[in-house]
Order: sequence, then structure tokens, then C-alpha cells
Amino acid sequence: MLTKFNFATGSHDVATVSKTDYDACSIANPITTVTTGPYNYTINSTGTHYFICTFSSGGHCNSGQKLAISVGNSTSAASPGSPPTTPSASPPPPPPPPGSSASSLAATLPLVFMTIALAFFY
Repeated sequence: MLTKFNFATGSHDVATVSKTDYDACSIANPITTVTTGPYNYTINSTGTHYFICTFSSGGHCNSGQKLAISVGNSTSAASPGSPPTTPSASPPPPPPPPGSSASSLAATLPLVFMTIALAFFY
């Protein structure tokens, strides 16, 4: 998944950090730091990815310029031994046609993340 960080060079940056550094807005041990915008970051693994702005000695991060993106598997299954679910009062909506949810998600996620990324830096 491609995530685009659109920021002004010289006014912001994007640092990839650990969860601990993300939570503390610590700029001491960034995994990577990119100082030229815009920046395209490709997420190739599941899990949570953490980004902060290190400008003003972490002041931008402390002011909310931080972003965590959680990526999960596209499929899920009930664990063995799970009790059956009880039907609700209203019937569930019909499942989407095969392939439509994945393509819809693929079309929607980049727009959502671009919006988040833009809000992250402005």
C-alpha cells in the first residue's frame, strides 16, 4: 500500500519510529527520516507503522503531527473451538459480490491515507 506524505521541505519531515518513540514523541532514534517532500512510503507488511514529524525538537509531534497506520490481513477466520454466534434480531446484510470488497478497499485506502497524511502536516 502506498502512503503519500505531502509536506513542505524545510518546514516538516517524516520519521519512521518505534511505538515507544511514537508514544513519547522521541526524536532520538528514528528508523528513517525523510526531509524532502512529498514522500511516498510503501507499506509491505502487516502491523502498525509509526510516523512523526521531528521539527522543533519533537514539538511538531507533541502538537499532534504523528500518524500510526495499522495494516491487517485481508481475511479472517474464527479460531478453533469458538462458540457459534447468536443471530441478531435483524438479518445481516448480504455479502458483497466476490472480489468487490477487496477492489473497493484498494480504491478507497489510498484516498483515506492521503487525506490523513495531508492533515498530519497542515
